[in-house]
Order: sequence, then C-alpha cells, then structure tokens
Amino acid sequence: MAIIWELDSNSTNYQVRTAGNSIRLYSNGVFHSQFNPQRPFCGQLWDLLSLPCLFPDPREIHNVLILGVGGGAVIKQLQILLDRPHITGIDIDPTHLHIAQHFFDVNSTVNLVCADAVSWVSEHKGKKFDLIVDDLFFEKDGEPHRAVQADDFWMSLLMQHLSSNGLLVSNFVSRQEFRDCAILQNDALWQQFPSIFQLSTTLTENRIGIFLKKRGDNNHWRRQLLSHPEINTKELRYTLRKVK
Repeated sequence: MAIIWELDSNSTNYQVRTAGNSIRLYSNGVFHSQFNPQRPFCGQLWDLLSLPCLFPDPREIHNVLILGVGGGAVIKQLQILLDRPHITGIDIDPTHLHIAQHFFDVNSTVNLVCADAVSWVSEHKGKKFDLIVDDLFFEKDGEPHRAVQADDFWMSLLMQHLSSNGLLVSNFVSRQEFRDCAILQNDALWQQFPSIFQLSTTLTENRIGIFLKKRGDNNHWRRQLLSHPEINTKELRYTLRKVK
C-alpha cells in the first residue's frame, strides 16, 4: 500500500493511498472510503449506501442528494447504477471535496458544495430529491460518530426534500442507534414510509436504514443485484432485514 498524497490540517491527517487498483481515503488513520473501477462493489460499507437505489426502478431516480461526500465512492457507484443522475454532494470539509475531485475522479457533472449540511438542507428551495443519502460522520478517538442526530427535527427536514416516491438511506453506527432514530420512534414519521429495511455487513457494526416512500420488495431488489453486470454478488457480505 502506497501513500500518494498527505495533508495535515486543523488537527486532521488526510492520506490518499493506493492498494492495487483501489484508491483509499484515510482520515486520522480511519479507513474512510475506497473505490476500485475494476471492482466497484466489493462488500464494503459504502456499497450498502448505494445499492438501495435498486429497490425502486433506477430509471425513476433522477435527482440525488449525498450528505457527506468523503472520497466520493458512493457518488461513483451511483453513477454506475443510475441512468445519468443529477447528483449534489454536500461536505463541510473542503479537503474531502478536493480529494473526491482529484483522486477519486468525481467529475464536473456532479455539483459538489462545501457547506454545513444542516444549513444547506434547511435553506434549500429547489427541486425535491428522489434519493437522499444521509452519511454525515466525524471521527473522535479513532471511532466514527454521526454528525447530526437522527431526531425528529433532522428526519422531518430530510423528508421535506424527498419526492413523493423518494428513498432515504441513512447510516447509523449501531443497531441501537438505528432503533432509536425518529422514523422508528415517531408514529407520524413512521406512517409516511410504506416500507423500511435494515441493511448490514459482517465487516462493521453499522446499520443502514432504508426508508421508502413507495412500497419496496426485497425479492425484486435481490433480482436487480443478480442481474446487474457491474455487481459481483459473491463479494457482497450483507444482511437485509425487513422492518416494515
């Protein structure tokens, strides 16, 4: 593994490393994201943030919001899975956006914005999103923590910007954090999603919440995975559980 770029800024050490054909981002030694154009889906956590877009018809997903760009691995995957999506990526860290553009090859067709995600979403007046990926994290003592609690305010705010048949994908650091999220605890929010799933992998304690405004079918999703030419399902070590 070779370090090809490194920066120390504001108490954060950023490293971009290569491992074979993969490009990797580390922040303070924490493995942040990875992308390999020859194996775009290889069983890592970020696969679970992009693959839920196959629950609906991918042709129905046009406008996408990514909250927490990191290196841009999820953006690269969604560009493979979707038909020319319009993607907006928000990250408060300008170094992440620099790395996404210059090392992960996130091209100029993606609208990358350096901003506080809560402020940006609160002030957004444009078109609603067919897919929102909520992946806002920071590292503390070498461990990831959600940057914005999944409380009534935040989840309601995200839902205001979700299209009528939209899909919300949220990353939680544990099973308990997923269970405590407002959509599962607030009946008014719960009723707005006909289908809810939990996705996880043996590699991490994280749980991915998949909240669909249109009823989803797990068998349909698995068929989509099996039929996609870029996805080697033998490398996907995941567990999908239907919550609703």
